[in-house]
Amino acid sequence: MKKTGLIILSLFIGGFMGLYSFQKKDHNIADPNILSYIIDPTTQRIQFFWKNKNQEKIKNFKNLKSALEQENKNLFFAITWVAC
Repeated sequence: MKKTGLIILSLFIGGFMGLYSFQKKDHNIADPNILSYIIDPTTQRIQFFWKNKNQEKIKNFKNLKSALEQENKNLFFAITWVAC
């Protein structure tokens, strides 16, 4: 019984991965509801920000932009992450 469940789960996961791999991947879709930015880590630097120079939490994009401007750095793209 346990072996049958494992086989079914494996087939389900394999089928899902197979269908996902054939999904059309067109990065040129102009959908105003989706914002995307493709980075090239060989030419662009990826950096994570949590605190400023004074060890205060940055908390929002306005504070991040201000902190980077004080260091003469440019912000090209930023996202926020919230732990649930």
